Amino acid sequence: MKIKFSLILFSIVLCTQMQILAQNSFEASEKMYGLDQQLYSGRIYYYIPGQRVTGDQYWYSPEFMLGSVSRNDSLRGNQLLNFDVTNGYILLQFEHISHMRQTIILPDSLTEYVEINGSRYEYFRDDYGFRRIALIVGDSQLGIALVAYKELNLNPTTGLAQFEFSKLHFAKYLLHNDSKTYFRRKSTFLKLLDPALRADVRKFIRSNRISFRKNKPEQFAALLAYYQEIKTK
Repeated sequence: MKIKFSLILFSIVLCTQMQILAQNSFEASEKMYGLDQQLYSGRIYYYIPGQRVTGDQYWYSPEFMLGSVSRNDSLRGNQLLNFDVTNGYILLQFEHISHMRQTIILPDSLTEYVEINGSRYEYFRDDYGFRRIALIVGDSQLGIALVAYKELNLNPTTGLAQFEFSKLHFAKYLLHNDSKTYFRRKSTFLKLLDPALRADVRKFIRSNRISFRKNKPEQFAALLAYYQEIKTK
């Protein structure tokens, strides 16, 4: 009985020492290579469309862009980022401790937002519950979410089982007091505003040639700024 107890005790001590050793090894490599355990955590990104697919699944291009990631109210800069808008993934690329490039999917539960060239991007749930990626103009109190997506469609012109990614599409949502409402065009957008201010906003849209088809963030930023200004008068 004493021998059995001693073996169990030895196993517990050995396992504890191995866990401490593994933790120390990770901390050493983390210190050596500058890896942030909290930031560089997520599922590995394996999505490869295949040879019979034309186009790509990215918002802008397959090239990764320098930006910042916000987690736990902490902004970590100089990160390589990209957006898979077909699957709704924000991607982070970094150099693994083996000196290999690794791409992971940033978890939506831990990622507050990412920032690239002064623009803010967030995970976004559309009206159907699908996870998307949105460029946020303004904020959740008064803003517009430009939700991007691409579809993977069968190409009917080749006569073969070939697929192609669609061009980039946007769904637009008005953000107001932490709620979101879908709108498609200028007329539906105006209906969401204060009725007393609609005529002024309509005139501003016309005089500044704001297009609801081109989806330019800078135009929507100017529109929201004007609406905020006349609301507070």
